[in-house]
Amino acid sequence: MKRIALILLAVALALGSMAQSNGFEFMGIPLKGDITTFNHSLLQKDFTLSNPGQHNGTNIYKGKYKGEQAFVFVEYEPQTDFVYRTIAQISRSSKDLILEKYQTMRNLIETKYAQTEGLKILQEKKERFDSVMHGRAKNPYEWKAVTRQNGYETSTFMIPDHTGNILGDITLFINESPSRDSETTNYNLFIQYTLWKDQEE
Repeated sequence: MKRIALILLAVALALGSMAQSNGFEFMGIPLKGDITTFNHSLLQKDFTLSNPGQHNGTNIYKGKYKGEQAFVFVEYEPQTDFVYRTIAQISRSSKDLILEKYQTMRNLIETKYAQTEGLKILQEKKERFDSVMHGRAKNPYEWKAVTRQNGYETSTFMIPDHTGNILGDITLFINESPSRDSETTNYNLFIQYTLWKDQEE
């Protein structure tokens, strides 16, 4: 009897954990909730807060993102402390190196989300939409898009839940910035996770 009770308790805790998370995560941390909880989770992963005491809607951290030294920017609503976006920044000393890292990160994200049940449902919606519209309108069910920005490729991936509802998106983009000595150029890759507005409740 005790064994059954323990199993039921474990199931209840697991379901409770799933209910609290919307399935859209940054480094295993649900991208939903308040900045205090998110801050604690990042500190537990050995990140350090670079701008303590500044409550302006953005916290800046230093640490490792997917094995890389990185800055992480966490954006939240100052009025509600609700987190809605994270951005990881990885830098390289040359254009070739940053393009290589961009391709690696893009492949990792595509591999992780390409076979999910939610994406299959999203693609079914796309097929149904196409059959109705016959190409007369822009298709809202494409899960990824590639454009160009400042001469570099930019990739955006829509992240659905298990029912095909879009939770948010992950965008990868590159920019160039002068180094501190202004004699060399830093090449920066940004991996941006954005929670969609209707998921912020």
